[in-house]
Amino acid sequence: MIDFGKLVESSDDVNYNDLNMLFESLDRKTSHTEARPAQKESFDLLTKSREKGDVVLKISTGAGKTAVGLSYLYSYMKEKQEPVVYLCPTNQLVEQVCNEAPKMGIKAVRYPAGQKHPGVDAMQAKAVIVCTYDKLFNAKTTFNRRDVLLTPCAMVLDDAHAGIEIIRKSFTLSLNNEQFRVLTSVLNSRCNEYRSGAWADILNGDPLAIMEIPFWIWQSLEADVRKSLSVYKDESEFRFVWPYLSEILKSCKCIISGTGAEIIPDVIPIGFNRAYSDTAHKLFMTATLADESTLVRELGCSPLSANTPLIPETDRGLGERMVIAPSLVDRSLTREMTMSVCRSISFATLKLTS
Repeated sequence: MIDFGKLVESSDDVNYNDLNMLFESLDRKTSHTEARPAQKESFDLLTKSREKGDVVLKISTGAGKTAVGLSYLYSYMKEKQEPVVYLCPTNQLVEQVCNEAPKMGIKAVRYPAGQKHPGVDAMQAKAVIVCTYDKLFNAKTTFNRRDVLLTPCAMVLDDAHAGIEIIRKSFTLSLNNEQFRVLTSVLNSRCNEYRSGAWADILNGDPLAIMEIPFWIWQSLEADVRKSLSVYKDESEFRFVWPYLSEILKSCKCIISGTGAEIIPDVIPIGFNRAYSDTAHKLFMTATLADESTLVRELGCSPLSANTPLIPETDRGLGERMVIAPSLVDRSLTREMTMSVCRSISFATLKLTS
């Protein structure tokens, strides 16, 4: 006779700190019968680094990093019984993650733009929250709303190299024509004294004329700029950025040309985003990031973690990639011809190395 009680109790025996053991315990479907070597090694590396707040994992696209990220979050969700978040650069990747999760036996829910509250399962730590960087990183993010106050215990930043660009854009204020005219009227006198010729070209709408407002001019007029631009705080583009920048204008740069202007912080005030800064465990996953220092400068990653990324030795696909399109050079170069040349070069290289 089968002891069903034993089967029920067995789920409590899973060690959520051991990602390989956790992965083996999942009710995996057809596409996840067994972890790949790069995934197993990633699980081992992450298990050993579990006590770290920030972890950087370099793993190539196609090596199964989505499964690694989901397993990482699932382990914390089950252990801590607190919400977890998986960040993606695009909605398409959000869909891919949400389609992948059930194949692994992990429940995941989307948290799309415009949705005010996460799902009940998400808040009760029964499902991984999957959303874009834009959903979290904007000055009106629902994560920080008083009726939500969602602070995950763990977060995965997938394709962190692309995420950095998205996050920096969320802290950059671009001015429309009316706002541009208001700003130039505030700066007019001082900038005309500084570089009258270049400033005249900017006012005349020359698209090639560009100037970074000197810090001594910008800082001396900071209060006037804030007062003049704050009237637009409720307009569509402004309201998602202005609350971030209004208090740190003195530390921002202003780039202005004949066709527009942008206000950009020297250093992203990442700490303003409570949901992000208060997350205890963050996994930065990337396949192509060459300079990990950008994670420190832009995302507040631990310098030690950035300096010692986890790199699975079994991941042979990791590295810079070059896309070759011979047909753009000569249309007579077909795909078959290109493959034939690559094959012959590969064989020649093997002979030389053997």
